[in-house]
Amino acid sequence: MASRLRRVARHVTGSAVTPAPVAFGPPDGPAEGDELALLEEVLEYNTPQITNVVATYPAQKTNLGLYNPWLTNWYCDNTMKCCFPEHGRKCGYAVTCIWGPPRDGFDRVSWIDVLKALEVNRANGRPSALIIKQDFPEEYANKVGLVGGNMANAMKVLGVVGCISDGPIRDLDEVTAFCPLPPPALSRRLSLWPVSSELTRGSVFYRSHTLALSVLSLCLCLYCPQLRELGMHFHSMGTSAGHGEFGVYAVNTPVHVCGMDVAPGELVHMDENGVCKFPADKLDAVVDNCKELQGEEDITLANVKEATNFRELMNAMSGRTPYDDGPKKK
Repeated sequence: MASRLRRVARHVTGSAVTPAPVAFGPPDGPAEGDELALLEEVLEYNTPQITNVVATYPAQKTNLGLYNPWLTNWYCDNTMKCCFPEHGRKCGYAVTCIWGPPRDGFDRVSWIDVLKALEVNRANGRPSALIIKQDFPEEYANKVGLVGGNMANAMKVLGVVGCISDGPIRDLDEVTAFCPLPPPALSRRLSLWPVSSELTRGSVFYRSHTLALSVLSLCLCLYCPQLRELGMHFHSMGTSAGHGEFGVYAVNTPVHVCGMDVAPGELVHMDENGVCKFPADKLDAVVDNCKELQGEEDITLANVKEATNFRELMNAMSGRTPYDDGPKKK
């Protein structure tokens, strides 16, 4: 298993032996009041503003300097597309997985293991961002519509707020019509879903549990009266209507998707502008600095809108009121 993970790491990083990034994940145990409040507050800022305090402007006092802005892979490039801009801003703890064509002799992990990893966050009251690395041959990688309606509904049940995949998705009409999370009593029943690690993958019993979970997710969606009132983000490289056989290679391992390196447990923020990540233990600092930077920018923008000529515009952009030629305000 260790050698297989090293081979996966070599594929993801493109180097011989690259140490896995440190994952500053969420605290142990259930999410508590302060953490939940910060997870709500971070949604007041768009993803570009998050990048501004994480790394984009190293010289600014509100910048945390968590990464080299150019040389570190901490946000997605323009090959990643937002499928549903109307779904606003989302932020969740990364759960990662690698998918590819079936490999003879390797069936130790499956979609069930991905769902179990998501359930850990759901049971602790934390939202998840599912990061899917698609490891398919180049000749048909752009034709693998891996994530569709059945998978998406199962994700929603387990608290996924966004899915980021470096390949195509499909069933846009189905993944748009998400049902809200089930009531607590049903959630508790789902968390006790009898899928055991002792089950033999490939057995009839194992496949029946997989099918039953898909059917349950679909039924939840069909009988929900508020199908389009809640949505979850999908960021992908486009759409494709079909796919062939595939399988899971690894769950909760560092991955690289569209210019961004992600480790399990990191926080992933996303909106119509794109996707970025930062260590979970920096959540409070990110929120505090966003609040300070946004306050400064609101004042500057208000002054810019009052300017009527070049001199006044320069005053406003320098931190003064448009009509003030005195020293720059601190």
